[in-house]
Amino acid sequence: MQAIEKKKVQAKKKTGYNVYGVKDKTFHILAGLLVGVTAASVLDTMLPFVPQGLRLIPEAVLVILVVGVLLLKSRATKNRIEAYRRTEGFSFLGLYNIAVVKDLESDDILSREAEAAYIRQTLEDLVFPQKTIKQAVCLTGTSGCGKSTILSFFRKMYGDDYLIYDMTDNYPNFKMILETHLGENVKNSLEEKVRNKKVVFILDQFERYFFLDEQKKREVRDLIMLIARKNTALILSMREEYLADFMKEFNVNNLKALGRDRQNGNESGILNDLVSTIKDSDKNYFILSDKSQEKAADEWNGGLIKTNQHIHLEHIGAAFEDAVLEQVGNTIFYCENQNDAHTQENADDRFGMTKLERKCELQLGEDGKHYYEKHKTEPLIEQQIFYHMAEYERKRKNATDEMLLEMYDLESYELLNQYFDIQLTSTDDYYNASRILYLLSTARMHQVVMKKTDLIFGLNPDYLSPEGHKQLTKVLEELVDLQLIRQTVKDSDLEYEIAHDFIAQSYLNYSSSNIDRNVRGALDIYLSEYLDTSKAEGIRAKREFFKRVHQSGFYRNLTITFAILAVIAYAFVNLGYNPWTHGLSAWNAYGDVRSLFPLFGTEMSLIYLFCMYNKVFRFCRGKKEKGCKITYVIIMFGTLITMFAYPHNMLCIGAFLAVMGFFGAFLLDGTYQRASRMELRNYGLKCALMGIAFIFFHLVIWAFNPVIPRYLIVVEMIMTCILIGYAFMAHMTRENLYGRLMDASSERTLQE
Repeated sequence: MQAIEKKKVQAKKKTGYNVYGVKDKTFHILAGLLVGVTAASVLDTMLPFVPQGLRLIPEAVLVILVVGVLLLKSRATKNRIEAYRRTEGFSFLGLYNIAVVKDLESDDILSREAEAAYIRQTLEDLVFPQKTIKQAVCLTGTSGCGKSTILSFFRKMYGDDYLIYDMTDNYPNFKMILETHLGENVKNSLEEKVRNKKVVFILDQFERYFFLDEQKKREVRDLIMLIARKNTALILSMREEYLADFMKEFNVNNLKALGRDRQNGNESGILNDLVSTIKDSDKNYFILSDKSQEKAADEWNGGLIKTNQHIHLEHIGAAFEDAVLEQVGNTIFYCENQNDAHTQENADDRFGMTKLERKCELQLGEDGKHYYEKHKTEPLIEQQIFYHMAEYERKRKNATDEMLLEMYDLESYELLNQYFDIQLTSTDDYYNASRILYLLSTARMHQVVMKKTDLIFGLNPDYLSPEGHKQLTKVLEELVDLQLIRQTVKDSDLEYEIAHDFIAQSYLNYSSSNIDRNVRGALDIYLSEYLDTSKAEGIRAKREFFKRVHQSGFYRNLTITFAILAVIAYAFVNLGYNPWTHGLSAWNAYGDVRSLFPLFGTEMSLIYLFCMYNKVFRFCRGKKEKGCKITYVIIMFGTLITMFAYPHNMLCIGAFLAVMGFFGAFLLDGTYQRASRMELRNYGLKCALMGIAFIFFHLVIWAFNPVIPRYLIVVEMIMTCILIGYAFMAHMTRENLYGRLMDASSERTLQE
C-alpha cells in the first residue's frame, strides 16, 4: 500500500468526535471558534501590558489558525479510499460469492471442473443405483478450502442433467422449503420426479444443522431419510471439525438406517458403532466372536466375496436367499486448497507447474512465484484475496516493483489487516462498517443470522435521527457490494449474515487490535442479550424505553436554558454589580483580573455534561432515571454559581466534576452486568479524583496567595483548559459514548 494511502486509511479509522448531529464542516467551524476564543481569552490574561486594541490581533490570528487546522483535518478525511473490487480481465477475483452463476463464467477463479466431474461419476456409479441403502456424498475440509466452489461448479455443469435442489442455509425451515420445491406430499412428488430425471439435493455448510434445537434436528433427519431413495442423491459439505458430530448422528453409508435404528430406540450414526465409550458404566461393550456371522460376512450364496468392504450386505445372519447386495464405496471426500492439475508444456518450455502457480507468475512477474510459494498452503479463499490484492495494486493503483515487494514480504495476518482496512474505510464510515462486521461475525460463530432491525438497534439503540438510520442502511449496502456480508434471502434486506466463515474468523482476529475496546465491549453486551433467548422480552421492553426517552427534550432544554443564564450571569457580574469588588473583596482571589475564560470554560463544560447525560445517563431506568435528572439539575445550577464565583472558577469546576464523577461511580448496582458496573465506576472515579485534585490545587494556591499572582491565574486557566480538553478528547467520542451508553442501559433484569 502506498504511504499516502496508508495515511488516508489511518485518518478514516481515527476516533470521530462529531457526536452532535451536525455536518462535519459546521462542527469543525463551531468547535474551532469555541476552542480558539477560549485560548484567546487565556492569551488576553497573559498580555496585560499590551493595549486592549492591539491584543485583538494575536487573539484573532489564534482563532483563525484553530478553525483553519480543524477545517483542513475535516477535508483530509474526505478523500475516498478505493476498495479491492472485482474487475473484468483480472486473473484473480478476490473475495466472491461463488453461488452467483455469472461468477463462474469468468477465468478469474480456480477451476473445480475436475472435482465436480468426479462427484458426478460417484453419483452415477454408486449413489443413484442404490435402493435398499443410500449413501451420502460428503465434502469436508478447512474453512475456505473450496467446498462451496466445487458445489457451484457442479450446479453449473450438471444443472441440465439433474433436478438440483439447493437446500443450503434453510435448515431451520427445511420442511417448508422442501414442500415449496416438491409440494405437500414430498414422497409421492419425488417418486414421480425420479421417473423422468435424477434428483440431487445439495446441503452446503451443513455444520449449521448442529446449532438447531432437538426438534428441528429430528425434523431434518426424518426428511433426509424420506428423500433418500433410488435415483436421488444428497451432497453435503461441512468444515472438518464437524465431521465427527455428523458421523455420530448420521450413517453416511446408509441414510435409511436412521429410520430402522430409531425403531429400536437407537438414533446414533456410523461413528458410534466404530468406537467405544471409555469407562461407561451404563453400557457393556464386547467383541462379537460368532464364527457363523463372520462366515456370513465373507461368503454369500456359496461364493467367496473377496472385496466385502465394497459390498453392502443387508440382514446379516439371515437366510442367504433374503440377502440383498448393493455396491458401496467411499463417499467422504477431503477438499484440498487447490487443484493438482498441471499446465501443459508451453512456449517457454516450462511444465510441472500448477495452474495457480502459473497464473501468479504471469500476472505478478518473477516475484509472483515467491508470493505463491509463501501462501500456497493457505485456504483457497485466502489465496484468492491475497493474489487479487497484488494484481489490483499492480494494474489499478500502478504500484511499483518496490511497493509490491513490500506487500510480498507481509505475513498473512498483516495482509488480512490491510485488506480489512482498505475495504472498511472505502465505505467512508469505518466506525459503523467495523461494528456491523463485528456483530455479524460473532453471530456467525453462533450460527445465527440477524434481522436488520436487530442489527441497527444494536448499532444505534437510541435512534439518534432518521439520517443516522439512513447512514447505517447505506453502509450495509456497501458491505454487501464488497461481498463481506450478504442478505440471507435474495433481494431482501430483512436479514443479514457474514459472507463466509473464513471472513468471520479472520475479522474477529482483526477486531481484537483494530476496534476500540469500548466499542467491542458495548457490542459484546448487546450480543450477550441478543443471543440469550430468555431475554427477548427484556430487549423488547428496552426498545420501547429507548423510543420514549428519545422523545424527551429534558436534558436539551435544560442545557440551553442554563447556557443562556450563564451568559446573563457573566454579563451581570461584569457590567452590573460585581460583589467581588465590594462586599466580597476580601475573598477575591483574582484581584482586578478580568477574562472571558470563565464564561467559555463553563459553556464548554455544559456541552460535555449534556453529552454525557443526554447520550448515556438518561438510559438508566426506574429510580436511576429520576436520580440522573435530579443530579443534572444540581450540576446545572452549579454553572450559575461558577459564573458568580469566577475568582474561584477552578474550585467550582472541580467540585461539580467530583459530584458528577461520584454519581457515575455508584450509579449501577448489582442488577447490572459486572463488566458494565466496573467500566462506569472507573470512569466516575477518574472524574471524581480529577475534580478533587483541582479543588486541592486551588485551595493550596489561595492559602499562600490571598490575591493570586497573574502568572498563577494563567496556570490555573491552562490547567482547566487541559482538564476540559482531556474530557472531550477522552470521552466525547462515538466509541466512548456508545460504550458508556451500553454500560448504563444493560441490565440482567428490568427495573420496575
